[in-house]
Amino acid sequence: RTRQRPPPRTRRHHPRIMSLRLRDLIRKVRDCKTAAEERAVIARESSAIRESFRNPSESHLIPRNVAKLMFAHMLGYPSHFGQMECVRLTASPGFPEKRIGYLGLMLLLDENTEVTMLVTNSVKNDLTHKNNYVVGLGLCMLGSICSAEMARDVAGEVIELLGHSNSYVRKKAALTATRVVRKVPELAEDFVEASEKLLGDRHHGVLLAACTLATDMCEMNEDICARMRAQVPMLSKVLKSLIYAGKSAEHDIAGHADPFLQVALLRLLRVLGAGDADASDAMSDILAQIASNTDGSKNAGNAILYEAVETIIAIESIGGLRVLAVNILGRFLQNKDNNIRYVALNTLAKVVAIDTQAIQRHRSVIVDCVKDTDVTIRRSALHLVYSLVNAKNITTLASELLEYLDVCDEEFKPELAKKISALALKFSPSKQWYVDSFITLLVRAGQYIDEFECNDFMGLVARTPPLHGYAGRALYRAACEEDAKVSLCSVATWVCGEYSDAMVHAAPIEGEVLTKVRHNDVVKLMTMLLNNSKYEKLNPLIMTALAKIAVRDPNEAANIAPLLSKYETDMDIETQKRAHEYKATFMQPPELREIVFEHMPPPEAPKFIAADTMETLAQKKTQTATLGGFGDLLNFGGDDQTPSSANASGVDLLNDLLSGETTPASVTPAKAAQAVDLLGEMLGGGVPAASSQPRTSSADALADLMSGADIAVSTTPVAKKTVAAPVDILGDLMSSPVVPSPSAGGADPFMNLAPPIQGSPAAAVAAPSAQVDLLDLMGSASPITSAPQATSTGSLLDLMNDAGTAPAPPVASVPTPPAPPAQVYTNGPLSIIFTTSNPNPLDPSETLISAQYVNSGPGVIEQFSLQAAVPKSMTLTMQAASGSTLQPNVPVTQRMTVVNSEHGVKPIAMRLKLGWRDANGQAVDEMATVNRVE
Repeated sequence: RTRQRPPPRTRRHHPRIMSLRLRDLIRKVRDCKTAAEERAVIARESSAIRESFRNPSESHLIPRNVAKLMFAHMLGYPSHFGQMECVRLTASPGFPEKRIGYLGLMLLLDENTEVTMLVTNSVKNDLTHKNNYVVGLGLCMLGSICSAEMARDVAGEVIELLGHSNSYVRKKAALTATRVVRKVPELAEDFVEASEKLLGDRHHGVLLAACTLATDMCEMNEDICARMRAQVPMLSKVLKSLIYAGKSAEHDIAGHADPFLQVALLRLLRVLGAGDADASDAMSDILAQIASNTDGSKNAGNAILYEAVETIIAIESIGGLRVLAVNILGRFLQNKDNNIRYVALNTLAKVVAIDTQAIQRHRSVIVDCVKDTDVTIRRSALHLVYSLVNAKNITTLASELLEYLDVCDEEFKPELAKKISALALKFSPSKQWYVDSFITLLVRAGQYIDEFECNDFMGLVARTPPLHGYAGRALYRAACEEDAKVSLCSVATWVCGEYSDAMVHAAPIEGEVLTKVRHNDVVKLMTMLLNNSKYEKLNPLIMTALAKIAVRDPNEAANIAPLLSKYETDMDIETQKRAHEYKATFMQPPELREIVFEHMPPPEAPKFIAADTMETLAQKKTQTATLGGFGDLLNFGGDDQTPSSANASGVDLLNDLLSGETTPASVTPAKAAQAVDLLGEMLGGGVPAASSQPRTSSADALADLMSGADIAVSTTPVAKKTVAAPVDILGDLMSSPVVPSPSAGGADPFMNLAPPIQGSPAAAVAAPSAQVDLLDLMGSASPITSAPQATSTGSLLDLMNDAGTAPAPPVASVPTPPAPPAQVYTNGPLSIIFTTSNPNPLDPSETLISAQYVNSGPGVIEQFSLQAAVPKSMTLTMQAASGSTLQPNVPVTQRMTVVNSEHGVKPIAMRLKLGWRDANGQAVDEMATVNRVE
């Protein structure tokens, strides 16, 4: 018997991981215990998907693999390798493949991906497909990731589909048209006619999409909006039918018929009614019906009411309709849902500018929201309260805000303190009330009050003599409290030092807390502040206050002198300087000290303030110059003080000594001249030459004093000159030497505060007579004398030198001679020298600059280039340079013309960008700033 051989053993095919279904992959991922395990599962599946894409025999598995790839993409894993497979699927004839392909495109790609351009042809073919669902797939993809180029290609097909017989296609086409219009706004005109027809569609989905399309087109094109306003009656009719329609299971949500469509219609009406009275009147009735008949117990009703309120606010509505809208928002504020209250507060903030009186009825509810536990509610309520404050309720709201300041979060305190200060100053019912409120604010949140607010307060006190004693005593009581704020003590130091006599002798006013203050008490307060390191930066101000108290009460001079002596060796230069200078005045006659330490003249109120009203802070930060000598009162910089602030501090010291730049009304010119002569005898060691004419101001007298004893004032009247800006003698004294520009009609001594470059021609020509150091002024040095300076039109010395002969009139036909060369830049061997002149005497705003680029080194500078920029108020014209290679000691020239539209107000300034190659071939790039070109 023959033995039968067993059949050959076949190898069983084991399914690979790529055959996993999507639900199996999701189950495996969910079963992972750690993130590393999940990454491993996704990595194995991604590898299997790549192999399947490369195997042509497994093309039938591509839709399944793309679906799994989309799941991995949603988990955050890479899926870029499946983008081309999505493109291939969109070209498949079957609907399931197309559906997966378009879904993959929308999920894995965006409009910036270049692969989307490959789908344009397939999409255009699908838009004309006989199957409406295939057309819907293409429209969905276009509405999701359509780019501007693709939008231009398919715009014609989309317009045709807006008139399709199937409502499903019309809805998708309207949504796609919205995307096309947003990407290419110039195509909006092509969609207007079709969108007008869609607004009359009876299908809710189509009508909702048409409202979205029309709203976008009206917002971006005013002409389209004007054309669409003809549809307002029809839209109002549709909205009315939704309000009074019976219950429909298909569209009913919480008892409201299609609230989404109602919201879309209200938004479109808001855009159409804005700025048009006729359209607003046409929709007023339906808006009133919505506001009155809509139930707000459910969230759907609240959404409709909110959109109705927004529409009423935006259109040209009547007062009664706005009151109805504000009442709805008032009901929202009493809702327990924080989201609804937050929306109500933000909406009320928009209504404040339109109808404040209607919101005032809900003021108590708004103030209660300030104390809410939700931080967003508190912040929104605070901003709304700021807008509600006026002259009638300032006292009530200010007290409530001050109480809230003690318990509010730390993040709110800086803004809240500044707002209280601004509102109190703007709406204060009386100056006494403002003084009390500001001091209370300094006590509670003084660390958040900046220098501007303190300057405003001190200026108000200075301009109100009846409150000198009241404010001083109130500040004294506050500063004596434990752990007083630095800003409070700085204000108290100035007021108590300036008006200590009023604190002691002025009678108390109505409502004041009775406090008997003596000069000795004020000195003790200053001593306590000096001994506390917390107030160390106030020491210069305290020195000034003590010196003035010593003049007000000579009996306290014996107690104050040791304090000044103690701080003559202080490490802070400003404190040391003031202590030394003020102590020196103690050795002078009493009548001199009384004049020197008189009350500072009050600064003028800001120009934007009416004479009969209180100050406002709306523009104060841009008006700091109007504060006069108060601008630097609280600037107590030490060694880290910038040069400009140091100069300002020095000028402020002289302002303190001379009681400001203007002679007080109570001091006659003769008395002022006598005071300055005594000051010169005391400080300069010499007596200026006497003049037969009394000096007209303390500033002129000080100029004669500081310019040397050999300068006499002529008795002949000086001819009037046109000066570009007010002449500030003190600014000239504090600055470095300046050479006046011959082309200017009048020189401004304080315009050039920056010292000239050492070794430059300008520094060589400058007159050394102006170099007067402040410390030398207060010592016993002899007056500085120098050789006379060349006379120049508008020079400062012309105003004070002998003017016995009138200056010769300028000749209009002769150009102004060039100014001395000025070195404006130097870096190693490279130097830049500017020479300015006025080529047109009839136009002083035009300046010709001749630039010289000099190489003082032994090597050659190659590829030299210069670019210049000027401020917006000026125009610059540059000619080509004479060369780009700088040979040793061979200058290269270039001409520039600058037209300064603010000539006489602002000097010419430049920003230079330089580039060259040095002798070693190394490229050098530099930036430089020229603050003044004269």
